[in-house]
Amino acid sequence: MPGKGDHEKWYCPCGRHMAVITRTREISPGVVADTKKKLACLPEGWMQ
Repeated sequence: MPGKGDHEKWYCPCGRHMAVITRTREISPGVVADTKKKLACLPEGWMQ
């Protein structure tokens, strides 16, 4: 998942959806919720 600086771009398998994640020790619940929303085409339970 390539990125620039302290960010990573996550893509869904279809390639049409993307979420940007900041590389930190802890990810806030808001970032997790936003990522799940942006990558909604992934199957249920993919983020475990």
